Amino acid sequence: MYLLKILAEYNLYALNSPFYYCSDEKIDVGTRVYINFNENEILGFVIERAFKEEDIKQLSLELGYDLKYITKKIDDEPIINEELFQL
Repeated sequence: MYLLKILAEYNLYALNSPFYYCSDEKIDVGTRVYINFNENEILGFVIERAFKEEDIKQLSLELGYDLKYITKKIDDEPIINEELFQL
């Protein structure tokens, strides 16, 4: 399983910090995904990815909150490269 750090785009709240979601599929940094956030499906960008041996229940216990899976991967390849991340 992959633990993804996602920066969410949500107009109603000023979200300045990333959130963690899970995926069974390897998703590259810079790829857009849909996530369920506050009962809404919103757009997010993967900013970090880490492979984890633990299952979602174990990771949720370690992090102290319930993890969710992403809803859908939008891009087959990243739309943001390393140079753009540095800006």
